[in-house]
Amino acid sequence: MELTPVWNCRGVGNSPTQCRVRNLTSQQKLEIVALLEPMINLEKAGDIRRRLGFENM
Repeated sequence: MELTPVWNCRGVGNSPTQCRVRNLTSQQKLEIVALLEPMINLEKAGDIRRRLGFENM
């Protein structure tokens, strides 16, 4: 059974949180992660997605 974590993470725009997300996706070999962060705009969300290694999504 595949796990798809959904995380309401505050501060996904900062480096420490992005590092935690990258570590989680790497350790658990996750292909899909849903991050809920209502306080960022679409452009910033795209930047974060690329930094987290999900460029093709």
